[in-house]
Amino acid sequence: AWNLDGRTLAAASFDYTTTVWKASKDDPTKYSFVTWLSGHESEVKHVAWSPDGTKLASCSRDKSIIIYEPQERNDFEYDTHGVLNGHSQDVKMIKFNSKLNLLFSSSYDDTIRSWRFDEAVDDWLQNYTMKGHKSTVWAFDFDASEQFLVSVSEDKELLIWMIGDKQHKCCGRIISPHTWSIYSVSWSKKGNYIATGGGDNKVYVYEINWDSLFSEEGEFEYIVVAETDNENGHINDVNCV
Repeated sequence: AWNLDGRTLAAASFDYTTTVWKASKDDPTKYSFVTWLSGHESEVKHVAWSPDGTKLASCSRDKSIIIYEPQERNDFEYDTHGVLNGHSQDVKMIKFNSKLNLLFSSSYDDTIRSWRFDEAVDDWLQNYTMKGHKSTVWAFDFDASEQFLVSVSEDKELLIWMIGDKQHKCCGRIISPHTWSIYSVSWSKKGNYIATGGGDNKVYVYEINWDSLFSEEGEFEYIVVAETDNENGHINDVNCV
């Protein structure tokens, strides 16, 4: 994951650590190792920087999320800003929402959760739990406005959520053509397209009817507009789109 500065890179690993790297100001093609970030007790699944670049979050198979913060006078040293516990199983993915100033996470416990830093108690608190999937939530993404979130799961469904400051509402469901788990999802930042990749070696692209997301009657509309074919497609799991 890239920091906002465009020079700092964080990487998550099965060796239980996150590493940070920084490009040289004089030669942006040369990177130097900054530090190892420890604290997790199992595989680190994902990392994400806060929109302002001042926080780095990591999530792990140990069911926790750790928030790190570079020291103000020394960006080669990081302090632990918070340890978030609430998921009952592996945390698969994390991502900050810049509009709401929330951190979102998805898990093997079939839920998505949002987290907020509460200045009154100087700690990260769970904001809301989103329940709707029937199995592991592997991934999620925001639309361009960051008012909506799409999540994908072992249950081969996509859920569309309208996200707010305190509460998040499911406003659409796509029963996908995937015949195996959906491992990855990406919401286009132009147009109303969502792409998914799955364990059935397939990639699908859906076009959603934007107006239907705001329908009071709950009539959500979408069509499948593209898919990989057997001749030119992948021959094994698609883990990322």
